[in-house]
Amino acid sequence: MIMKKAMLVFFLLGTIASLHAQNKVRIASPDKNIIFMFAVTAGQAEYSVSYKNKTVVDNSGLGLTFINNDFFGGDIKPGHITLADGIDDYLLPEGKASKVYDKYKEATIPMQERTGKRRVVYLKVRVFNDGVGFRYELPEQKDWNNYILTDEN
Repeated sequence: MIMKKAMLVFFLLGTIASLHAQNKVRIASPDKNIIFMFAVTAGQAEYSVSYKNKTVVDNSGLGLTFINNDFFGGDIKPGHITLADGIDDYLLPEGKASKVYDKYKEATIPMQERTGKRRVVYLKVRVFNDGVGFRYELPEQKDWNNYILTDEN
């Protein structure tokens, strides 16, 4: 019994370490039909989406441009990636269906600039059985508490 617990702890620690060290992450929808892939290639963040093993979006770059042509995303490295399962469960006030019950897989991917201002932007990804959504989260940071976004690349 002690050996099984030790092996489980070792496996979990190995999985966490590999998520931290890798430049790629794969997130599958709960039914495994939709796959979201995130990768950093030569410092550039990219994503791909496939549905039932057919590519829908292929190697699309991720980046943000701020005022004065200040670009975030040209030379980044991913930080510690966290994965989670979730369920959206709520009632709609109007519409065809009144109840929403939607399972998803989620990843939070910190992207940090390697050089320059060394800013961090979080990419939050949710993969549902019927689609993918992601957003950028820009936490307040030293020397970066005010910005004007001009383009999402």
